[in-house]
Amino acid sequence: MSKLQSFRQKQFAQWINKRVPRQASHQLNKQNIFILPSGAGVAFLLCWIAIYLLATNYQNNLMLLFSYWLLANFLLVMLLSFLNLQGLVLTAGRTSAQAVDNLTNQHIIFIGQAAQLKVATQTTKDRFDLCWHDHIQSYSAQITTQDKFSQLHWYPEQRGVFDFPLFKLTSTAPLGWFKVWTYLHFNDRVWVCPTPIACPQYLYGTTNRLDKQTAIFSDEFSHLSGYKPGDLPSRIVWKKLLPQRPLQVKRFAGEQSELIKYSLNDITGDLEHKLACITWLVMQAHQNTWLYQVELPNKLLLANRSEQQYLQILQAIALVGQHNG
Repeated sequence: MSKLQSFRQKQFAQWINKRVPRQASHQLNKQNIFILPSGAGVAFLLCWIAIYLLATNYQNNLMLLFSYWLLANFLLVMLLSFLNLQGLVLTAGRTSAQAVDNLTNQHIIFIGQAAQLKVATQTTKDRFDLCWHDHIQSYSAQITTQDKFSQLHWYPEQRGVFDFPLFKLTSTAPLGWFKVWTYLHFNDRVWVCPTPIACPQYLYGTTNRLDKQTAIFSDEFSHLSGYKPGDLPSRIVWKKLLPQRPLQVKRFAGEQSELIKYSLNDITGDLEHKLACITWLVMQAHQNTWLYQVELPNKLLLANRSEQQYLQILQAIALVGQHNG
């Protein structure tokens, strides 16, 4: 890339960031909508110029009136093209502090999976011919007042934080004479984890082997004890639930008797391979509702069987070695 191209891109980025700031909601108006004639529009305009010149040259009032009618249609289509996007409200991302703190399955993906951006649309009239410039060039032939969402897709290629980029929304409705577009930049992001690699030799702990399974698990009923955070609801003795008595939980001689420990340092291979193995182990432990801890560089995470804690552990795996969080 030449210095001139780099300078132009930098200037464009600064200009577009002022016109279209990164935020959760965008309302399309004359400040952020751009319009230019398309190829068909330029051809129509050239034909109009030719007709107008012929009419004035031969002083033909009928042809001159016809040229004015064509120009009026041209301007009317330009107005309708602008109005097709004007007033449309698009919302995506997390708009409150509570939403920022809470992760969902859509915010944690793996390399090769699509990062999905769910864009809420608010409109008082129908919109036509909308092309979203994501990785799959999503297309909406029509958005009505009943339509609530449009789903967009990107495919991150690296582990870490993926901020949804600036992208275009274009339309050529109603007749294709004008290209109308806007830029959108939402303040949502996803965390990209490595593709899981199966490593069953570490399933019951990176310091244990498969023959340690019987030392960690058993299935014979042993006794009742008080409820502890992380206990499965299916183990609670609901029949003995009384206001004066704490929750009782069935304990089994064969249930998990010790914490399963997964340490990144105990796994062989390079960093990305280790993280891929840890990701698989965490997924397996969560599916089996085990209690486990994950040791990452400068961080020790303890799972409590909750979905939120599981997603936070995957988030931490995605951020290993990353400078931005």
